[in-house]
Amino acid sequence: MNKIISILLLGCLIVGCGKDPVPVPPVPDDNSYILLQYDNYVVYADEKEVGVAVSANTDYNVNIPDGAQNWVSFQGKGTGNKFAFLKLTDNTTGVTRSAKIAFASVSGTSSDTLTITQDGKVISDYYHQWGLVGKAITSKSNDRSYEWYFNQGETGSYSSVNCGPASTTMSVKWSKMYFDKGVSDARKAYRPTGGWWYTSDIINYLNDNGVTNRTIALSDMDVIMNQIDNGNIVIMCLDMNLVSRGNDYLQRVGKFYDTSPEWGHFIVVKGYVRTEKFDYLQTYDPYSFNKKYADGTPVGRNRYYDAGELYSSASGWWKYVIVIGDTGVSGTSATKSQQVDIYSIPHNKGR
Repeated sequence: MNKIISILLLGCLIVGCGKDPVPVPPVPDDNSYILLQYDNYVVYADEKEVGVAVSANTDYNVNIPDGAQNWVSFQGKGTGNKFAFLKLTDNTTGVTRSAKIAFASVSGTSSDTLTITQDGKVISDYYHQWGLVGKAITSKSNDRSYEWYFNQGETGSYSSVNCGPASTTMSVKWSKMYFDKGVSDARKAYRPTGGWWYTSDIINYLNDNGVTNRTIALSDMDVIMNQIDNGNIVIMCLDMNLVSRGNDYLQRVGKFYDTSPEWGHFIVVKGYVRTEKFDYLQTYDPYSFNKKYADGTPVGRNRYYDAGELYSSASGWWKYVIVIGDTGVSGTSATKSQQVDIYSIPHNKGR
């Protein structure tokens, strides 16, 4: 009998008896960090996705409060955990709603939070308030779910003449989500001691970073609108002194800074709005500096310009546009017949 009990005890020691052993929790990594690029995201009622830029040296969870899980959800992470994507449902309530979302490390104590606010109105509800004249007939915007606007006023010693580096960096970021260089990197690459950038500098920097681009003649504004319809964006080089000034803070149409004759400038055109009265181009104008809209965003971000004025101001300064295409977008090949030889045309500059 004693021999049998001894055998049973030995078996317990070998295979284990009773409850499973309690797992040892992981040791918190106090050197971990999670930093979100922005604390607040404000979106329109019909926006479907938000790409959150994340800087982290640890894996993390995205925690959405129970009260918001019916309209915002975690969709997934980008390569290297540099982006987290939030999926949104349309806000049909007519009332603004918001949620505070936590990004917390899987092992460790590091975390960061953001507040996402979804408006109760779609973007077209604001056109009249922003100064666009006439009822909107059609519109198109080649935007991204992540932030790609750069304000040249925050780019260091040569900020007053960094519209070229800023517009080009925006275009690279639009084309390549994980592009992590800033405007200062572009400035260091070309004319590092200062001065206005030329259109040739922009083309060179786009090529340096593997961005599909072509330069085409600007025969009329339909050239730009067709490129927008094809899924592309364009960089324009123009004399901003020929563009009308608008209201700095209450509206979003027209120039928002003072200029002088032959005030060369670069802007990125990302969309358009056609109304019963006018055609407007939706732009990223880098010349924001410290001016902001009432919602806190830079005034150059989503600025609308009269298409006819931009055509006039460009045709007398640089009668071409640089088309930037996304990988796999068929519209990039549609520009081949319009493409000009960049080595045989004059190039111009902007500040």
